[in-house]
Amino acid sequence: MLWQWTLFLLLTVYMPYRLLTGSSSSSASSSTSALGLASITSSFITPLLPLALPIVLLNRMSSKFRYYYRFGLYCTTLGLTSVWAVLLSLAMSLAGNNSSIQHYVARSFYYFASPIVGWTLKVEGEEHLKTDRPVVLIGNHQSMIDILYLGRIFPKRTSVMAKRELKWTPFLGQFMSLSNAVFVDRKNRTDALATFARAAQFMKSNRMNIFIFAEGTRTNRSEPSMLPFKKGAFHLAVQGQFDIVPIVMENYHHLYDGRGKRFEKGELTIRVLPPVKTQGKTSSHEDIEKLVEEARSKMLATLEELHEKRHGAAKKRLE
Repeated sequence: MLWQWTLFLLLTVYMPYRLLTGSSSSSASSSTSALGLASITSSFITPLLPLALPIVLLNRMSSKFRYYYRFGLYCTTLGLTSVWAVLLSLAMSLAGNNSSIQHYVARSFYYFASPIVGWTLKVEGEEHLKTDRPVVLIGNHQSMIDILYLGRIFPKRTSVMAKRELKWTPFLGQFMSLSNAVFVDRKNRTDALATFARAAQFMKSNRMNIFIFAEGTRTNRSEPSMLPFKKGAFHLAVQGQFDIVPIVMENYHHLYDGRGKRFEKGELTIRVLPPVKTQGKTSSHEDIEKLVEEARSKMLATLEELHEKRHGAAKKRLE
């Protein structure tokens, strides 16, 4: 990871600066230019060498250091991506093509952040994301690291539904506003239902999908579990008669634990489940509760299956 950041800063910041400020003569020979480039590279890398060895040793010896190191890289990448997201959103909005902004930003973040933190995400059931009709996507929510799994699976022509408070977050709020995010006031039920009706009409007229964290808040525990589901996604799906596509991110507490200060490398599985049908359902309490129970029970069973598949196999190897 250190070499990736070193190379990134070397190519994008330091070397262009030195080349621009250090080129005092345009008639210098090619050999002189080559020596100058080597000198610039050396002058940049040499001061980093005394720092590199302690970082490598600490990274191997201290799990707490690995946590802060990887978490710092993750947050830095997230911050840089937020700036890039706003610029891309402005450009695509001016070009009249803002339906897939979040897809491109999410993919950019995944392909840059994934190798930096050392996570590889394998997707099962990806064919369920390929649909000609708008759908409501729901996923489980473990921590802020979930943005990485969204980056891996986020389809084109998809936006997110989020709590209204996020609209005023610097960079993130502006990006979400420019990329068709739907903001909901969860404290005001009447306003929320009106928002769902507008969102359903928007999805139909623009052939857009909406992604929602069904639990509404995070749960990162050692055993696979999910909090009770918020009903917003299901009201939205029923109002538009959209299929609900559940997405399950494997429990990753063994790799990431914010409280225990653990952030390790590894491979994880994301499973996209077959859609839950809403045709013929209404916004009645009974129908919404049945849909919530069907989706949640399938997602929890999948979460437990993935957990057992990984940790059960590990236990057998130890026996």
